[in-house]
Amino acid sequence: MIIIIRLLSIFIIISSTSFAQLVSNQSTSVLVKGTIIDGFSGSPVSIEIEIRGSSGNKMKLRSNSLTGQFEQLLNAGNTYTLLFNNYDIIRQFDTLIVDTAIKFKEQEVTFKVKKLTPGTTVYQADGFSKGLSKINVYGKNILNEVAAALKFNRSVKFIVKVNAWDTYRKPSPAKQPIASAKKSKKQITLPKKEEPIPLEPDPEIVKSAVDARVADVLNEIMVLQINMKKITVLPDYSIGLPLENPNADMEPDIFIVVQSLEKALD
Repeated sequence: MIIIIRLLSIFIIISSTSFAQLVSNQSTSVLVKGTIIDGFSGSPVSIEIEIRGSSGNKMKLRSNSLTGQFEQLLNAGNTYTLLFNNYDIIRQFDTLIVDTAIKFKEQEVTFKVKKLTPGTTVYQADGFSKGLSKINVYGKNILNEVAAALKFNRSVKFIVKVNAWDTYRKPSPAKQPIASAKKSKKQITLPKKEEPIPLEPDPEIVKSAVDARVADVLNEIMVLQINMKKITVLPDYSIGLPLENPNADMEPDIFIVVQSLEKALD
């Protein structure tokens, strides 16, 4: 019994020391009232939060399961690193700069996280240059994000959808002739020229382009050593919608979608 009491005393002293390192008695304290929300739906999220001070000291807490809120006393004017983590969000770091103050005050902050809800697109990018099948730096970046997410979220599976919307899209509708002003009696009316009917891209050409892109994505996944049981690459043979600017090619052609999520075992 005496041993248990001593161990509890040591735990309390260690916890108190950790808190004291985050909040110094010599500095003005600010009560940080934070809210964690899903960046896609805006709904509150319950997650693990780790607050790290500049000297490497840490404090762990959890946001409320109903409101997504948390509260923590911190030193005014200090900068802290926040680590957000949970089985159903993508692990991320944020920076919190506490307000300067000469007396006690409250500070409200909101942080957005990416919640792993099945069917949600968590990343998208213009991953290929127009007309090319070689994945570019933007496409590689989001595949790296997926690889990093799978290291910490082992219960999630992703779908990678690949298209060629930047290269093949529905043609713009034919321009309608502009109605002319009222003609005079002497004005001669010339026959109207028929506008050619725009043609959609050949489906076989679209399929060939998308398949080449899928092959390059699969090759990049192998380079990153991503577990193929956790990721499925699907071709999307649809064509893009017409653009007002026909020279624009900044069209997302890689989408990362949450396929499924199982609750992590405690």
